[in-house]
Amino acid sequence: MIVRIRDTALAIPAILALKLQNSGVDVNFYSPWNRGHAGDYDLPELFNWMDSICKAK
Repeated sequence: MIVRIRDTALAIPAILALKLQNSGVDVNFYSPWNRGHAGDYDLPELFNWMDSICKAK
């Protein structure tokens, strides 16, 4: 699972990634350093990814 979170404190996605890892989920977490809070989101790609996760279960 790839999680990219831009507009929140670093602790929130880190806690989420650790919780998922501890639950047995394969997590690929990274934090992009030295980057601003960009609002350039690819929403169709995000929604397709979320649909694929929900349909897989």
